[in-house]
Amino acid sequence: DAVPARPRPVARPGDAKNNLKQIALAFHNFHDTYNRFPQRTVNDKNGKPLLSWRVHLLQVLDPDLYIRFHMDEPWDSPHNRTLISEMPAAFRTPGVNEPGKTSLHVFLGPNTICGADDTYSADDLSATVQNLLAFVAGPETAEIWTKPAGLKYDAADPIKSLGQFGETLQAVGTNGNVVQLERTIDPSELRGLIERQQTD
Repeated sequence: DAVPARPRPVARPGDAKNNLKQIALAFHNFHDTYNRFPQRTVNDKNGKPLLSWRVHLLQVLDPDLYIRFHMDEPWDSPHNRTLISEMPAAFRTPGVNEPGKTSLHVFLGPNTICGADDTYSADDLSATVQNLLAFVAGPETAEIWTKPAGLKYDAADPIKSLGQFGETLQAVGTNGNVVQLERTIDPSELRGLIERQQTD
């Protein structure tokens, strides 16, 4: 029998930072539980992307919602589409008002933490470098929260891919903290925060 949809909390405009704190805590708890960070997608047995990393994160962010997904089906299957409207309030981002959409993204690329095909743990990273996991990008980058997507990583200009996000950029760090960066950050500095720094 189908499980009835639960009413989802609605984020107020001033909740953006608190939402990101919840995401940071979820990343931290996910790592504590599985000793790794979530991969960019949930894939089928043939490696076809089915569901976003955000759905993976529900294992610690909202387990009741997580178990309602059909993990062997794509994000837009008849069943999984019914859950798009139940996006957790923690995924709400400034300027994105369309239900079920968020501009919280990971960068896609082989040297990124959550945007690579491999999965990484803190043990794989340099203890001296704070890597960044997910970013609140500009509202024009918004996508369905369950859809496997992300920001294409351009090492030459990582800031450009983040869209129009104002004077500051908020991100989630590998230590579970919310990080705020100035828009004027040097691209090479941001690149150093995005790319995986291996342990010595």
